[in-house]
Amino acid sequence: MLAASRYPPSLKARIGGTHGHLNNDAVAAILASLDRSKLRYLVAAHLSQQNNLTHLAQAVLAGVVNAAALDVVATQDEGFDWLAL
Repeated sequence: MLAASRYPPSLKARIGGTHGHLNNDAVAAILASLDRSKLRYLVAAHLSQQNNLTHLAQAVLAGVVNAAALDVVATQDEGFDWLAL
């Protein structure tokens, strides 16, 4: 996704570098390694508006938590104010 994006090369290099952003598979691996027995909410946040489509992140993370769908996503426009803790 990143390589095909409209981002300038300098931003692609920063995001794709060793200290850049985590991709969906890396996040899923971290989530899978954690004890999720008391997990109540899973919020996918800071998703790109251009590169990482919400449904792709949802599908990967839902697979880790064994949910048919994961609809807890924070968007850049709306945040997650809808989540009353």
